[in-house]
Amino acid sequence: MKLFLTISLSFVISLFSTNYGQSPTKHLQNQLKLAKTDSQKVKLYNQLSELHFKGAPGKARKYAEQALKFAQSAHYQTGITQAYYNLGVTYRIQTQHTVALSFFMKAYKIYEEAQLLAPQPKLLSEIGMVYRQQNDLPHAQTYYEKALAIAQKLNQKKQIALAYNNLGVVCFYKKHFKKAEKYHENAIKIREEIQDKEGLVISYNNIGIVYARQQQFKKALKFYNKSLVTNKEVENQQIKAATYDNIGDVYLAQDKFGEAKHNFLGSLKIAQQIKAANRIIEAYHSLYQLFYKQTKADSALVYYQKYNYLKDSVFNSEQSRQMAEIQADYINEKKEKEIQLLAHQKKIDQLTIYIVITLFVLTIALSLLIASRQRLKIHKNREILQQQQEIYQTQQTLMQEKLKNEQLAKEGLQKEIAYKNQQLTSHTLHMIKKNQLLEQIKAGLLALAQNPKQLKKGLGNLNRLVEQGFNLDKEWEEFRQVFEQVHQDFFKQLKQQYPNLTPHELHVCALVKLNFSIKEMATILGIAPNSVAMARYRIRKKLQLETDDNLTEFMMKVA
Repeated sequence: MKLFLTISLSFVISLFSTNYGQSPTKHLQNQLKLAKTDSQKVKLYNQLSELHFKGAPGKARKYAEQALKFAQSAHYQTGITQAYYNLGVTYRIQTQHTVALSFFMKAYKIYEEAQLLAPQPKLLSEIGMVYRQQNDLPHAQTYYEKALAIAQKLNQKKQIALAYNNLGVVCFYKKHFKKAEKYHENAIKIREEIQDKEGLVISYNNIGIVYARQQQFKKALKFYNKSLVTNKEVENQQIKAATYDNIGDVYLAQDKFGEAKHNFLGSLKIAQQIKAANRIIEAYHSLYQLFYKQTKADSALVYYQKYNYLKDSVFNSEQSRQMAEIQADYINEKKEKEIQLLAHQKKIDQLTIYIVITLFVLTIALSLLIASRQRLKIHKNREILQQQQEIYQTQQTLMQEKLKNEQLAKEGLQKEIAYKNQQLTSHTLHMIKKNQLLEQIKAGLLALAQNPKQLKKGLGNLNRLVEQGFNLDKEWEEFRQVFEQVHQDFFKQLKQQYPNLTPHELHVCALVKLNFSIKEMATILGIAPNSVAMARYRIRKKLQLETDDNLTEFMMKVA
């Protein structure tokens, strides 16, 4: 079960109605033509940006950029802050997390310096969302809790519901399902009370996910459908795409492949229309899981490659590093300002004199140099532009070669894995053969006990079977060697994390990873099925797995 990245967009847009029945967008555009001051234009551009968050984040960004341009020109601080927030939202929706965090931190810095609490819960929730979409749960939870505390202090019901919703998502990822369910129920109660339909579309989705994870599929589908019905009024394309993907997950879990495929393709279509990379990634992964479960290897591989390539381009270590740098820069800048304020009063006179002298000298120097350096600057700019074009061409060529080499490497690795799996299967069959020989020896001994007259002939047959068994004794060690070539460090990782596992239990773990049934493992190990079941039980206890955790899924994630 996959989770969509929870979104809650708070819009400050009024409901527009004119004598001519114009749409909100048209009405605002007409107002722009009549606007006489920059501050009026800033407000209208910001409203247009917020109006397009859900369906056209690209347009929303352009309007926010226009708002920021006019606000900076007019030194209109409130408009600048709102434009920063709007730009952050548009970049976050399109999963450009580093840029989004940069704009949100600029807005947060202004609010803190001005000691404005009212707009902070909404902004803090968005910052938490950036970290949440990067799977950084500790940072996400910190900002959600800050948002909740301020919203409760100011009795901002809409923001309280949003914080409950987001904390519910964090609890879900921590597998605290009952806590997650309680948070979402609190959010739904408030949102139904204040008729926040945009928020209800999200909350219905999220509580549906909690139920689906606990395999309460009927309840999950009930809330998913409530989300779709409510979404007809608000047309949140991000959540609509996520809802179809989640419904597809429910059908896939029930092996209803036709319904699952229909919903996954519907999610992908919407995500591609709004260019939402996070939703496209999830749709690719869903389709990969569908075809893999249907054993349609070619189709599964195509969608897995699309998923993996897009995921790597969006979520990478460099982006995480840049986000950490932005956070650190914000903290350091704040500390530096506090230090500067303490020393400001003592140094102000001296600094003023230095500044005046410096400016006077610089003005004279610049006046003398500006004419002679202007032509040199133009010449250098031309050279730089030419160098940049050459660098760009070189980078494009290198990128194409890199992609080609990566594809060849993947193909070679897949062939090698297929060969190793074939060897692994062969060794497993040899071990099964050995245990079948031991069963024959056991049966022969029982026959001799019942018919001693056949002793000489029976002992000869048993001797031949034992010799065959000796030849097969090497198979387990060979099986182990081939297994570790296919699944490197499997035994090493298990022993490091769970040193109390016995050699026999490690053997069982390897067979579980290969997805053998209890009966098949009993034949391979030469023991009764009940003994295999008991061994699996002991392993689960040593691994400290919960009742609803799947042992096979756990082993699949090792090495």
